[in-house]
Amino acid sequence: MNFYGNIVFDTLVKPCLNHDDKYTVVDFREWITGIKPIDLQQAPCFANIEPILKKIVKGKTIVGHSLADDLKILQVDPKELEIRDISDIELFMSKVDRDSRSPIKMSEDELSSPLRSPLKNFNQSGSSQKKMRKMKANYLIQKRKLKEISEEFLNAKIQEGHHSSIIDARAALALYRMNYEDIEIKYRCHEALQEVTKNFTTK
Repeated sequence: MNFYGNIVFDTLVKPCLNHDDKYTVVDFREWITGIKPIDLQQAPCFANIEPILKKIVKGKTIVGHSLADDLKILQVDPKELEIRDISDIELFMSKVDRDSRSPIKMSEDELSSPLRSPLKNFNQSGSSQKKMRKMKANYLIQKRKLKEISEEFLNAKIQEGHHSSIIDARAALALYRMNYEDIEIKYRCHEALQEVTKNFTTK
């Protein structure tokens, strides 16, 4: 969907590359997805939708929640896109005590600081992420479910029955739009800091 929540492209996809390929779905998880075997009979295969998808996302900013696996399945390189992953923005994450794992409320200064990194960069290695966690002496920052974030920030109940990709996408978009300026400032500051650090280390 676009910035205004209007659907641009929405389809089920057969889990195979070409129509003639055989495929097996081990578990439709119908109680969550609402998808039945009959729903895939007339669905396109991945080879049909891949060029359409790549044309749609080219040069765009992608907003969503926990996007890493989605982008991997869709064979989209996150390095070629502007990614705004709600799950990686500290405003929407939880702060917990390192020892007791009990929640700690973030202060306004922590949430509004323009120098705080708003994300765990897709390009960041696992070891560097661990180092960042070690730097936080008394607490850890943990991701939260989209359902929890939507209820707290949007006063909206989602994923009550079958999950809807459209509703989930609109929820993530609404969270992004309601904090658009603050999120973008933090991303730009983070990118500028990375560039300065890169130039400093190469000299």
